[in-house]
Amino acid sequence: MFGRGHHRDAFAILGAYIDELADVGNLDGEAIVGIEFVRMMVALDRVHDAAALLGHFDSTGLLAVEGLGFKIFLADAIEVVEARVDPAAATGRTADEAMGDREAPSLTQQVLNDLLG
Repeated sequence: MFGRGHHRDAFAILGAYIDELADVGNLDGEAIVGIEFVRMMVALDRVHDAAALLGHFDSTGLLAVEGLGFKIFLADAIEVVEARVDPAAATGRTADEAMGDREAPSLTQQVLNDLLG
């Protein structure tokens, strides 16, 4: 949907998924939805929003998995973000102040709500 230019619909659907996954406490599902969020934000040139979630993924070890891990789905987005912004600078946090698992979907939802206006 997003790739066909239906951005508002894609934001609404992604936001609904995040809400549903948060309601049931499915952190793995929230992380998978986060992959699409990062890719959308990079496509929209909102690299600071993408960097914030990438910083969270990095702090949780999701990007450390080689092979078929998360990193393979985010390789292009990571390359763009790393060339333009430091994920720690985007979140305003040090490595010791990493975003929590409950904070990440909240931040993602906030950005999507802002985009939906």
